[in-house]
Amino acid sequence: MMAHSTSHSFAWYSAGVVFRQEEQNRTWICKPRYNYAGRGIYVISVNSDLNTIFKFKLGNSNRLQLHPRLPGYLMQEYISRPLLIKGRKFDIRVHWLVAWTKPLLVFYNHNASVVRLSLNLYREFDFDRATHLTNLSVQENHYRYAFSQEATGMTMSQLNHYFNRCFRPFHPKMCQDWVMTVMQVSQYFR
Repeated sequence: MMAHSTSHSFAWYSAGVVFRQEEQNRTWICKPRYNYAGRGIYVISVNSDLNTIFKFKLGNSNRLQLHPRLPGYLMQEYISRPLLIKGRKFDIRVHWLVAWTKPLLVFYNHNASVVRLSLNLYREFDFDRATHLTNLSVQENHYRYAFSQEATGMTMSQLNHYFNRCFRPFHPKMCQDWVMTVMQVSQYFR
């Protein structure tokens, strides 16, 4: 586990994590294993928050070593241009029942599914957890939640109406893309 500082491709290396020069200004998300409700999730920038992730120690031969401060965390590059609803991040909680895999037979409960929205407008370099995490437990701690609780969710019918009005005119094959996505995933059930 050593730090490298080269002028070309690699800038940081530790425990299998490699940051190339062009990746240092990107946003990353760190998630703990075995947790729920958004607990312990960090949204960071490598340049500004490297001390959050690693402890720096001088090792053998005066080489800088990086040791993870957050053992058991998954660190992945954050989506830089996510699809937004009214300028806010969202996720979709969908309940499916896979009844059969050959042939694929899936039941989908439209009424039990829900769309969760952030109260904050999305800004890429805003590291407020309530901007990026749509979990109810994160949103209900937001100072505006008591006044704007209904703004943190929508039904699947509302989402469908929103997509048809805002996206479908520009992406007429969106429905086919979604079907193809499900078909691609279905190959893993076989």
